[in-house]
Amino acid sequence: MRLLMLGAPGAGKGTQASRLAEHFGIEHVGSGDLLRREVAAATPLGRLVRGYLEGGDLVADQLMLDVVGPWIQDAPGFVLDGFPRNLEQADAAERRGLFRGGDLDGAIYLEVHPD
Repeated sequence: MRLLMLGAPGAGKGTQASRLAEHFGIEHVGSGDLLRREVAAATPLGRLVRGYLEGGDLVADQLMLDVVGPWIQDAPGFVLDGFPRNLEQADAAERRGLFRGGDLDGAIYLEVHPD
């Protein structure tokens, strides 16, 4: 099972992704977790990511794809939350073949009423 969990900050993506991962016996990873792994491993990508994280900025779309893309392609099963975070990332991921037919079992969008 390969799922994306999407929604606004605070919508419960991490909570629901953890529950789904446990239910299906697959890994739950947040896109932020992947970024922090790269930084901790001091990879070339991690060194680029570090500047964004230290500055409190969103990581550039292309860099996000470089970090998340290989993981999506290699992971046998997952619930990934926080990616894609915008239409540009989704389009770029599709162009790279990350979401081609059969690669994902679904995407879940959590919408929470403002009240």
